Amino acid sequence: MSTERDLRDRIASVKKTQKMTGAMKMVAAAKFKQLGNKIQAFSAYADAINQSIQTVCSDLAHHNDVAVFKPNHSPLRKVIVLGGDRGLCGSFNASVFKQALTTIETDKDMVFSVGQKSRGLFKSQRIDAHDLKWTADSDGFQLIQEQVASFLTGYQQGEFGELIVVRQAFYSAIRIEVQVETLLPISINSAAANASMSGRYDYVPSQGAVLDQLARQYLTTKLFQWVAENRAGEESSRMNAMESATTNAGDMIKDLELSYNRARQSAITTELTEIVAGAEALIDA
Repeated sequence: MSTERDLRDRIASVKKTQKMTGAMKMVAAAKFKQLGNKIQAFSAYADAINQSIQTVCSDLAHHNDVAVFKPNHSPLRKVIVLGGDRGLCGSFNASVFKQALTTIETDKDMVFSVGQKSRGLFKSQRIDAHDLKWTADSDGFQLIQEQVASFLTGYQQGEFGELIVVRQAFYSAIRIEVQVETLLPISINSAAANASMSGRYDYVPSQGAVLDQLARQYLTTKLFQWVAENRAGEESSRMNAMESATTNAGDMIKDLELSYNRARQSAITTELTEIVAGAEALIDA
């Protein structure tokens, strides 16, 4: 049975933990709000790029030999895994890594990792992964843009057959889902695109140049948006995890304080019993 001192020490320790988890929840909430504002502001641009490639590229993809819209015969796949940078975010990292290990075929996949936790996972699994230092800021956008140019060139030259992304799709602060997306070859919704086309287009300087630029912007926008959403999902998961931890710490403190009060009452009762017994012994003497 725990002594009063042990219980006091445990209560003090849990209270310190509760303060820490409460502070971490507030920090995660602030970061989540910033990322949410960034995603909301970027969504209009992302939607415009997506609409452009759906409308303009649909006709070109089906009437021209455009490599980025057509499968090639390379068995090699490139798989990008978007993980978190830190822990204490519930099952956020575990869920995406479980899906990643299911998706990756080590004999024909080249793996790319984003996030410190992602790098650690592949190292522990002895999987050779290329580190991509992508972030949800302007520097990260530039890095993604440079890497996309390399991906497009490699795909057009038949170096690999698919570009796949394993990520946490962000819907709201309480809803994120693991998804596996294929970025290359680019998928075109012909029916939706053709329905929105209002007439013929003039391409300057050429159809090929317009297509190449649109494809680069499309892939860069998608990847940057997913990186930002992944960070927002990580912070929302951490926010929820820390809220649960803070609540659980409060419940534990209540239980410990109840045990402490019972221990004190027991000790007081024991002391009173001893005093009464001692007084009666003196009277009898």
